[in-house]
Order: sequence, then C-alpha cells, then structure tokens
Amino acid sequence: MRLLDIEEQLNSNKNHKKVYITNIAINKVPNAKYKEIPIYEHKIINDLAKKVLSIAKNENNSNEVVITYKLFSKNANDNIGLELGTENEADPLNDATSYHIIMKEKKCVVVLLHNHPALSIISMQDIRFLLEYNSIKLMVVVTNKGKLSYMVKTDKYSKIDSVRLFNKSVEKYNTAKKVSDREYATSFFIKNCNKCGLIYVSEKGGN
Repeated sequence: MRLLDIEEQLNSNKNHKKVYITNIAINKVPNAKYKEIPIYEHKIINDLAKKVLSIAKNENNSNEVVITYKLFSKNANDNIGLELGTENEADPLNDATSYHIIMKEKKCVVVLLHNHPALSIISMQDIRFLLEYNSIKLMVVVTNKGKLSYMVKTDKYSKIDSVRLFNKSVEKYNTAKKVSDREYATSFFIKNCNKCGLIYVSEKGGN
C-alpha cells in the first residue's frame, strides 16, 4: 500500500513567524524516557536533542537541522549523520552518512531528530518519513523553544495499518483550508496511532 502525498500548498510554514533559538530554550529540552528504547540509549538521544538546537542556533541561523543516529553503536560518534536545512525543511537523505544509516543498514534502528521553527507538533511529513523507512525506530521532534515529542514503533507495529491511518489522515489534511484544520488532521493520526503499534509522547519542556 502506497503512502499518499501531502499537497504542497499545505506543506509550508511560511506564514509562521520564525523563532530564534536561545540558550534558555536549549536548557529547557527535557530529558525524556523513551518507550521501547533501552535505558542506556536515553542519555545519548537526549544529548542529541539538545545538540540539534545548538547546531541550529550556532551554525544554521535557527533553521532546521536533522541528526540521524544508529542505535546500539559501539562508537556513537561514528554513526551520526547531520544535515543543515532551510527554515522550513531539512532532508536527512541529502547527507551521505544519514543516507547510509537509513537506506543501507539492514534492520538498522535509526533515531531522527530535527527542530521545527514554526513550533508545530510532529507533522504529517515527519510521520510519513517514519513510516516510509523500516529502519527508523524512533523519531524525535524538538521545537525552537525546547519542546520535545517523539513517535516510536513498538513490537506490535503494523506498517499496513499505519499506512491506512496515514492516508486517511492525509485526506483530511489535503482538504483542510486552515492551519488549525491541518493540525486536527495530524492530531487524528496521533490519537489513533496506538491501534497500529505506534506510541506518541509529548514531553513537558520549553514554554
């Protein structure tokens, strides 16, 4: 079953005022306890969640940044990909290391982190990427104000059921006329994703 495409005119945050990252926001990123992920990996992931904001602030004008991390690595520094994006988009597949982790590692578990200048919840684009690649176990989203949320695949994850739910949500998204309606379509997926073996968690943090 094919994942539906999201209409381009609803795929932009251009109408949102850009928020510049502060050191306060970086310090506010919560230390999450990631479900379905071994405890010994939590600190690494949380450090990367802060790092993605730090890199965006210091090296990318508070624009989007993606870090891709291969879980269960003996040397984490050798298994991290980095892509600096624009204000509205960052594609990890543009980075050679990230591409290798996502595309070349058989049954490899990958963590994908990036910041959202528009401060939105996890987007339909994020969810689509998570579902499209079997190697991605966990997706962490950090906003420019230090808020963190994540979606993770459980042992009960069903790609077929997830794609069906995603496509149903995209149909709502593509017919939405307002930003609030688009957010409702995303919320529709989040509220029902547990039926497909996915868990979504929004952590306290930021402001």
